Amino acid sequence: MKIKILHILAIIFLLVGCNTPNTSKEEIGNSLYDIRHKKKIRVVMDYNSINYFIYKGKPMGFQYELAQTFAKHLGVSLDVVVNNNLGESFKMLEENKCNILTTSLTNTKERAERFDFSYPIGETAIVLIQRTSKKSNIGNIDDLKDKTIYVKSNTAYESTLEKYNSEKDLNINIISVKNFSTEDLIRMVSKKEIDYTVSDENIAYINAQFHNNIDISILLSEKQNLSWGINKEQKELKQEVDNWLKTFVKSYKYKIIYNKYYNSRRAVNVYKSTYNHLNIGKISDYDDILKQKSKKINWDWKLLASLMFQESRFNPEAESWVGAYGLMQIMPETANMVRVEDYKEPINNIEAGVRYIRYIERLFKKELKDTTDLVPFVLASYNVGPGHVLDARRLARKYGKNPDRWYDNTDFFLLNKANPLYYKDNLARNGYCNGEEPYNYVEDIMERYYHYTNLIKE
Repeated sequence: MKIKILHILAIIFLLVGCNTPNTSKEEIGNSLYDIRHKKKIRVVMDYNSINYFIYKGKPMGFQYELAQTFAKHLGVSLDVVVNNNLGESFKMLEENKCNILTTSLTNTKERAERFDFSYPIGETAIVLIQRTSKKSNIGNIDDLKDKTIYVKSNTAYESTLEKYNSEKDLNINIISVKNFSTEDLIRMVSKKEIDYTVSDENIAYINAQFHNNIDISILLSEKQNLSWGINKEQKELKQEVDNWLKTFVKSYKYKIIYNKYYNSRRAVNVYKSTYNHLNIGKISDYDDILKQKSKKINWDWKLLASLMFQESRFNPEAESWVGAYGLMQIMPETANMVRVEDYKEPINNIEAGVRYIRYIERLFKKELKDTTDLVPFVLASYNVGPGHVLDARRLARKYGKNPDRWYDNTDFFLLNKANPLYYKDNLARNGYCNGEEPYNYVEDIMERYYHYTNLIKE
């Protein structure tokens, strides 16, 4: 079963006349029963080069893939909330504003008083991060005396250093920061902006491959379990998570996911790649053009980027077997209809796609009395043509559904337009259609767009 971000979270675009996402979150079910009944699980995770990020336009990450797989196990959709502030994430968990905190949490006594830990997803030690070239390098824990060390707030790193201050009277100056990730602090050590920070060993190992001037050899703790966090009230959910993890972490699939992000040279290449959003702050080489062109149709440029990824994976020379070409997969007939010459040039190809979207929008604005779901109607039409979508609207009306709404209404009839019951109906003027393709096309674009809005705040 394909995991999908809950439809309504990603499609409420028509705010103040602009197709931008609604960032508010509706209430979620807290118990395992509620999660299954509402068919959605909400998780909180941090974004970095390991847990959750965008690479070549695709959402990826160790925690993201684990959470996806668990949601698939439950048969529900996955709703990801991004937060790099652990204090805020802990509060969300305690207040039942999320179901699981899906980040690698060190099992500490203080945290165990606030929430439950899942069955371990791994283990790690805590290590010191310093530069290899520094003359006064730390050689052991006692050398930390009177040093200034920056750490991410609300982490086990902070409590570990405080413990050494208490037990060894080291007088370590602990600078706790909220608005930087551990990876940010490691990068700052590498760039000589700060001298020391602290990290989990597995994160440090990966970052030592990104930054060849950092030393991670000083252990500050023994190996400790890493787990997800679950609200203490949700015992059935914890049991379900535990039972699943006990089997999954021993599986071949878990090993593949783990090795992909922690033990692969490819992870380093992904981090350094110009296609990694965390590295360069963009989705594709065409972001600036998309930002400009999207204004013509009043779309969020990230939605247009998600459509482009779906069409061509950002390959300007992509060509389909039917002759569609370029970033937006433009047919010669379409380019002629929207009056764009030399449509094989990338900027012209994007222009042709935008003009075609505008053409479809104008068509459906005349058809729809309620334009709340205008975007999915347009997307489906971009893929399969307006005719089949209009057929689905007529069938929806016939069978007592709302033809102006997409989800659980018109989408059903497009999805099932390969069924003779529907495509042979006199209302289906355009006949047979493999409706699974445009149905999934809309789902994929909207889900990817949801992740883009999660990770790119502009």
